[in-house]
Amino acid sequence: MFIETYVENWEDAKNVGRMIPEAVFRGQSNAGWPLASTIERAATRNLLPPRFIKGREDWLIRQFQRRAHHFISDPPLFEFLMDWLALLQHHGGPTRLLDFTHSFYVAAFFALEHAVSDAAIWCIDVFELQGKCQSICGTNSLYERIDEINDRHITTVNEYISGKKPENLVIDVEPFRLSDRVSIQQGLFLFPCNLETTFEKNLCVTFGLSSSGLSPTVVIQKKPNEILNTESDIEPVMIKIILPHKIHAEALWELHNMNINSYTLFPGLDGYARSLSIYMKPPSGEGFTDPIINLFK
Repeated sequence: MFIETYVENWEDAKNVGRMIPEAVFRGQSNAGWPLASTIERAATRNLLPPRFIKGREDWLIRQFQRRAHHFISDPPLFEFLMDWLALLQHHGGPTRLLDFTHSFYVAAFFALEHAVSDAAIWCIDVFELQGKCQSICGTNSLYERIDEINDRHITTVNEYISGKKPENLVIDVEPFRLSDRVSIQQGLFLFPCNLETTFEKNLCVTFGLSSSGLSPTVVIQKKPNEILNTESDIEPVMIKIILPHKIHAEALWELHNMNINSYTLFPGLDGYARSLSIYMKPPSGEGFTDPIINLFK
């Protein structure tokens, strides 16, 4: 079951975020945006027919491999295609990878940091997702260790990047070599196996739903109290939590006080400078006290 819910306050958002025990999360600063990879969005923006996207991906990886040694001293081996795709994603290139995190709070920060309208956090049951991938990846999520499952997923992902016949499927995967940013952000990727259709259609077919994507016939609207009701028999595999703009400042300040901000998620001077924007967001609510008002007296 795919559910979309609009929360009125930050507490409800956190509570709904706990409803899927084995969830992974993605924050998006506009609630109207679909789940789409950077290569999918680039193809759409530039009117590139879907049947050509795989060829462009092959070319991008090849060119990146040929020149990366000019900028990094220890590049991955050429055959480790998943690591190359993750590296390309890390440095801003268009890839089919969709960034997710194991942390609800990290996803919330990315949803809210630059949002100017309602934002969204996507929660997906990764345990259920792994179960759907068992026959393709040769894994057993009930008995294998997490690292063994991921190794098999890496092998399968490498096969699809190498040209295995595409099929509508989404696989969760972490590169073997984690960058500092992925490690700090508790990150992972969701990998669509078919580039000739959208990420959302890949996801729907993976869960045995309509191939039409996340249409109104697939996504059920629920109020937070309906989801949080302990007597409810709802067992969603995906929840999209819509965060209204009015609660963003409160949530960002709580995340900042939890040490979840650009300074910690993007180590270095750039991250610290970026983190200072929080001081331009006064906490919401009547009678609030400016947290730095006394610093300049």
